[in-house]
Formats: sequence, C-alpha cells, structure tokens
Amino acid sequence: MVNTDSKKLNILEVLKETPMSYSDLKSKCGYRKENSREFVNLVKLGVRLNLIRLERESRIYRLS
Repeated sequence: MVNTDSKKLNILEVLKETPMSYSDLKSKCGYRKENSREFVNLVKLGVRLNLIRLERESRIYRLS
C-alpha cells in the first residue's frame, strides 16, 4: 500500500506542471470513481495546509 504522503506528493507534482481543473487533476493523478473519496480528502488536506489553492471563479487548482 502506498502511503498518503507519497499520494499527496503525486498530486503536487502534477500541479507543478500546470494548473488544472478538478476533473483533469483527478484523471491525471490516476484516480477513478472507486477511489475518488481518497482523492477528495487529499485535495482538501492540501488546501487546508495551503499547498494547493483553488481559484473559485475559474475553478482551477494550482500550487500556492
């Protein structure tokens, strides 16, 4: 089992390339419908820790 820290780092690495929408980010990180709850929690954690920022108007996620 891959630990949560490496999964968070994967999300941050993907966002380092380019800001993107939630659905694009989820797909690019390899998450599917079956494990989407885990992805939601990791993105929320990234936002709470000020690692990820959501631009509400454009609904684009980017690194803080």
